[in-house]
Amino acid sequence: CFVNRTNRLATFVLLPATLIASLISPIAHAAPKTVTLGFQGPLTGSDAATGSGMLSAAQFAVSEFNSRHSDVQVRILSIDDQGDGAVAGPISATIAANQSVVGIIGPAYSGAAMASFPSYKSAGIPLISPSASHDTLTIPASVQNGIPVFHRVVPSTTVEGAAIAEAAIEVTPGAMTSTKISFVGDSTYYANSLFTSANTEFSNTGVSFFAGNFPTHTTDYSSVVTTTLANLPQTIICAGYIGECDLFLKALRLAGFTGKFVASNGIFESTFKAFINSVGSAGAAGTVVASSGDVPLLIVSPTIAKRYTKATGLQPGIYATETIDATNIFLAGIEAGATTRLQLAKFIGSYSGNSLSGAPISFNSKGDLDLPLLAKFIISNGAFVYTGSALPTISDLATLMAESNSLINSTDLLAAQSSSLLSTANGLIANPSKAAIDSNILLVQTAQESAASSALRARNLQTVLRYLGRIQLTPVMVDYVTATRMALDQVSRSASPITPNLNSAMATLNAARAKLRR
Repeated sequence: CFVNRTNRLATFVLLPATLIASLISPIAHAAPKTVTLGFQGPLTGSDAATGSGMLSAAQFAVSEFNSRHSDVQVRILSIDDQGDGAVAGPISATIAANQSVVGIIGPAYSGAAMASFPSYKSAGIPLISPSASHDTLTIPASVQNGIPVFHRVVPSTTVEGAAIAEAAIEVTPGAMTSTKISFVGDSTYYANSLFTSANTEFSNTGVSFFAGNFPTHTTDYSSVVTTTLANLPQTIICAGYIGECDLFLKALRLAGFTGKFVASNGIFESTFKAFINSVGSAGAAGTVVASSGDVPLLIVSPTIAKRYTKATGLQPGIYATETIDATNIFLAGIEAGATTRLQLAKFIGSYSGNSLSGAPISFNSKGDLDLPLLAKFIISNGAFVYTGSALPTISDLATLMAESNSLINSTDLLAAQSSSLLSTANGLIANPSKAAIDSNILLVQTAQESAASSALRARNLQTVLRYLGRIQLTPVMVDYVTATRMALDQVSRSASPITPNLNSAMATLNAARAKLRR
């Protein structure tokens, strides 16, 4: 009730109960919108430590996002596929049917990803993997591909092998003029894949090399050491894993090899110490690692690593950096209002940003990075030291150039179409026809969407070029970058009249529609 204080007698006014409640209760705030992302990886089984560490990194990124937003909150649904395709297949069907899940960080492992693709592709759920690197996941001709829902923030095995070859060339004086590099693999599928792409890269750069291998689970390396050193290499590449490449290097050092040793991220494990401890600090010193992932968070961002440890009580493990990168892309989309599967898929397709390591992130139509750079490390003073991005590969630079040239063709077609649509619109304002006006408005709208998509694609490729401008490239690489830059300049010139033409056409068509109504 209200009391009328101007009279000695109180005057009581009856009010509706709902109004009284609103007057005496705190102001109600709308509940925040909740968005669910899945994390899929091995959370039980032999690889549970890896998957659980990645899940923790995703949860950390989400918790930081939630602390900054009151209007939307994100939750993580844990999806345990044990890193096994036989488990991933059935569980992915269940997740696909759960309409609350709008995107998935993962799958973490390639085999599990392949088994999950049928369900996720049919449901249109966007995926960003922090670690799945198998080549076929993004090959259009492969039955194992995840196109168009799958994306990854790590390079494929093909890129890894080529980058290892470039790393070896970079550290080997005179590599371009004589055979001074040996590539030795441990006979696994992983090593054989690295060899195939390294061989292509060596061929593209005109560098000769020796090839060899040793059986998986070798214990006596004396014969392979003798065979390898007979070629008098200055640099030896080991394509294999911890437990083998370390023993191989130890045997090489005992045999007197003092040259460079280059390895892949197969020598990494959760502590980043086993390889050095096995070989010894002195023997491991100078080893170069080109890694398609596993960029330690403590190295690329000590500040974030400190916040992570404070929030979780854990040290960031393998793929923590890449998992946060993948999660942050989803979170950027959600922050921009993309909260459905379709909206997030569209956002990811046009996304452009930076990884925690500073490298650019944007995706091509297959789901691979436009610039899939590996991280480069060198062992110094008994530790892996991050030295920045490894050199890009010739194959990836050629792809970048091809995509830029493709943009020229599509932009030229759009320019011609925009001119034609403007001409048609000018004709319709003189002789308006409702059917023709309506159909041309739809054509203009479609062209505007295509123009916006092409502009975003060109912007992403320009971002990649700016980053490449900060890397000391070889002369052959510079040629590819220059050709790409020239192509994008042509795209810019061709695109300049498109938007004004389409805007004028739309305005003219709307004027023609208004004229008809009069």
